[in-house]
Amino acid sequence: MTFSDTSSDLFNLIRSRLPELADAQQRVATTILNDPEWAMQAHVSEIARRSEVSDPTIVRFCQALGFRGLRDFKLRIAQQVALGSSALHRTVTADDSAAELIGKVLHSSADILLDVERQLSPALVEQAIATLANATRVDCYGAGTTSGYIASDTQGRLFRLGLNAHAYTDANMQLFSAATLGAGDVVIAVSHFGRMPSLLEAVAVAREQGATVIAITQPDTLLANACDLALTFSLPPSVNVYVGSDSCVAHLSILDVLIVGVAFRRGAAGVGQLKRLQDILSPHGLEVFPPRKTQKKTSP
Repeated sequence: MTFSDTSSDLFNLIRSRLPELADAQQRVATTILNDPEWAMQAHVSEIARRSEVSDPTIVRFCQALGFRGLRDFKLRIAQQVALGSSALHRTVTADDSAAELIGKVLHSSADILLDVERQLSPALVEQAIATLANATRVDCYGAGTTSGYIASDTQGRLFRLGLNAHAYTDANMQLFSAATLGAGDVVIAVSHFGRMPSLLEAVAVAREQGATVIAITQPDTLLANACDLALTFSLPPSVNVYVGSDSCVAHLSILDVLIVGVAFRRGAAGVGQLKRLQDILSPHGLEVFPPRKTQKKTSP
């Protein structure tokens, strides 16, 4: 059998066949789904190395999907990338109903979160939580609109836990911030593509001053290689990444993990700070915790 119908979605085919594939072939599938544009140009040995499998496994994977071999499979990837992907979302088409649109977009985000869970290193997350919980000061850097928003959101949540936290999205202010850091201070640098020169410069200066840098980015980026703790994940290279929704959801999910971990690590200090905020802000109409619902008493 060959898979030659150009109107069919290759990536949906791979996802649907995942449970049937051997473990090694599932790793190949994940590698290709995460970066199909790279896969269609990569040599068999490069795909095997990134998937941590043998070269023959790549061929067996292609044949398991009904292709004659890697060349046939890569041709279909090229057709899918060029013709089969929507300009706004990798699974949505112009003919989809509102119900299909909701399902595809939200399922895509759910799939992204599962991918992030599989890719995150628990050991590195544990190190990052411990580092943040004991930090003297935490400065959050974001490069670009989405990363800048995430950096600001991170600062607000750390601040509410009682940490001395700041957020900087301006390149000059990031550099000023880095120059004033020292041992015991932490930088959280957020950049999906991890190649902004100004951000890399600020990170380098922060480390020179003795600060610890935690990066949230893709694997093997300049930022990942320039920090102390790299919390990395890959996303499919669809236009949706550039719109920012999947990338934003992935970054926020990682930060949720860190914030919750830091809150529990700080124990009574973190919870006590939130309680103080609640007591002070509640009379002004600002709630830190959702108000408790009081049950109506029923007369006997």
